[in-house]
Parts: sequence; C-alpha cells; structure tokens
Amino acid sequence: MPNTVSCGKRYIKRVIAIPGDTIFVYSNLISIKNSKYIKYYPFIRKENQKFLNQILNDKKYYVLRSGQYFVIGDNIDYSVDSRDFGPISDLSIIGKPILIYWSVNEEDKTLRVNRFFNFIR
Repeated sequence: MPNTVSCGKRYIKRVIAIPGDTIFVYSNLISIKNSKYIKYYPFIRKENQKFLNQILNDKKYYVLRSGQYFVIGDNIDYSVDSRDFGPISDLSIIGKPILIYWSVNEEDKTLRVNRFFNFIR
C-alpha cells in the first residue's frame, strides 16, 4: 500500500487475509486458504477492457508472513487494493472504521441514504 505518511492519504480497506493465509488472485477470483477454510471473492474490474484483460492473464500467489495482511475495498470491482500493490504491513494499519458516513451507488450515482450512519460490524 502506498506509504500513507509520505503521500498524505489514508485508505479504508477490508482485511480479508491474515498472517499464515495463502492467497491466489487469478482470472476474476480471489481465493484465500488457511487451516480452517477456503473463501472466494469474485470480482469483475470495470475500469476498462484492456486492464481487465491484463488481470485475467495475471496470476498472483501470496503466503502471508508475520505482520502481513491482504486488503480489498468494499467496492471490489472498482477498488485499488492488495490485488494491485500486494500485501500490506501491520504498520500501515492505523485504525478500524466504525461508521458509514456517506454512501453512493456507483452505477447511477444516487445516494444510499439507508446506509448513512450505520455502524460497521
């Protein structure tokens, strides 16, 4: 993840894999395997077809070491996250979100008012 201190930006991402997990990113799927389960996260990148073709042909494999985490954005089809920059260090994690302040539907740009001020589980 970009160094949030040097670039002055902070990102909110969801941690989906922790130290000891094995992650495969291929085609339009993220597969996470640990000693208890295998979980899949399907996605379709929509930015442009050239980028999608690159992702479909690009296969990545990670075994997370101590202090490494794999993160994705909740808007998985549009997010820039560990699929792009790889696992992040625990030193990059500075907090935990607790509340949805603002929510917009990316498809039609309408406000999702029913999500405003909902607590994050």
